[in-house]
Amino acid sequence: MIIDIDAGNTRVKWQLLGDDGRKIAQAASSEPEASILTAIVEIIDLKPQCADRTVERVRIASVQEASKLANFIASIEDCWKVSVESASSLAVSCGITNSYSVPHTMGVDRWSAIIAAANLINAPASGSSFCVVDAGSAMTLDFVAG
Repeated sequence: MIIDIDAGNTRVKWQLLGDDGRKIAQAASSEPEASILTAIVEIIDLKPQCADRTVERVRIASVQEASKLANFIASIEDCWKVSVESASSLAVSCGITNSYSVPHTMGVDRWSAIIAAANLINAPASGSSFCVVDAGSAMTLDFVAG
C-alpha cells in the first residue's frame, strides 16, 4: 500500500492507495501530526482490503517548516519502517522549467500541481500553455508558457 500525504500550512491531507493503485481511504485534518498518524493506523486496521498488506511507500509533499517536517517524517518512518519519499521543487522536472531563481522557494504544493497539470495535458510535448490555480491557505495562479 502507498500513503500520500500533503502537509500544508493549516491542514494535513492524506490518502491510502491499495496495491492496484485504487484509493482505499482519504481524509484531511488540522489535528497534530501524531493524531493523524494514529487515525491512519486505525483506518488501516479496520479496512478488510488492508488485511495482510503492509505500507510499502509513504510519499509526502509539505510546505511546513523544515524542523516540523523532519519530526513528522521521523514519526512516519518509525511507524511504518519505510523511507519517506519527499517531493521538492526543482529547477527543471518533467520538461517544465521553474521560473524561480531559487527553485526550492516555490511551494512544493504549487510545483507538484504544475507538474501534474503539465502531465495531464502533455504540455512538454505539445508546447501548450496553461494556468494552475492553487486555493490553499492562499490563492495562487501559476501561468506556464508553452
